[in-house]
Amino acid sequence: MIPLYDDIASSRRPYLTYIIIVSCTFVWLFQFRTGLSGNDAFLLQLRQFGMIPSSIVRGKRLWTLFSSIFMHGGWLHFLGNMLYLWIFGDNVEDAFRRPAYIVLYLLAGIFGNLLQVLVAPHSDIPTIGASGAISGVMGAYFVLYPRARVLTLVPFFLFARLIYLPA
Repeated sequence: MIPLYDDIASSRRPYLTYIIIVSCTFVWLFQFRTGLSGNDAFLLQLRQFGMIPSSIVRGKRLWTLFSSIFMHGGWLHFLGNMLYLWIFGDNVEDAFRRPAYIVLYLLAGIFGNLLQVLVAPHSDIPTIGASGAISGVMGAYFVLYPRARVLTLVPFFLFARLIYLPA
């Protein structure tokens, strides 16, 4: 299922959502450009800025709990996260107001990373992505707007159907 639009209008422009999307886009373009110069450069970048659970357990590289939130593992990962943020972030930013919204976004991302540390504390594999942060935004959306309707594309083999689903 792919959400396309929700029926809740924002009362003001979601500038922080725009800034987050632009920030993730710049980081992704930098990652992509680095990947073009070779797989080793891309892997080095992942190890440098991605959150590695075993390092966090040892109290090292704690800043990667933050930096990894803006990285993505591929085009679909990046586009999916930004689509969900675009659709649900504007309303949450509107309801929370900007200072609380950015705190929600960052804390949800950091706690998502800490959950990964709890699940796999000895892992040396870098974790990247805004999925934890965006899950926090979506959770807030579902609590704030449980009766909202979301126009959703539902693919079924070669066919697809547009339906409104409740949040």
